[in-house]
Amino acid sequence: MAAIDQLTGHFSRQQVRVIEVPEWPDADGKPLLIYVQPFTLAEKAKLASHAENGSSVELLAYTLILKARNGEGEKLFTLEHKHKLMHSVDPDVLARVVREMSRPRTPDELEKK
Repeated sequence: MAAIDQLTGHFSRQQVRVIEVPEWPDADGKPLLIYVQPFTLAEKAKLASHAENGSSVELLAYTLILKARNGEGEKLFTLEHKHKLMHSVDPDVLARVVREMSRPRTPDELEKK
């Protein structure tokens, strides 16, 4: 097996992280579930570009827009939502969610079971 296959194989076995956000419930009171695939280098580069060109606060919104998915893998937010994320969302909850999305994976999370 080629080394690149080992690297990409490891990446493909990583689990989707599910973040439960009780502060953002649906109409039935169930917390929003945000599904997050592991970050790729390309995504990290895109976010680094936003960090260089904007503020760290905007980076929180961009991270949520880039990575948040529903259970079917569809994006939860688009760039059209950026204004509302910046002006109409609890910044502490948003920051907590993005921290959870961005935190290093534990050894158990690195491999699918």
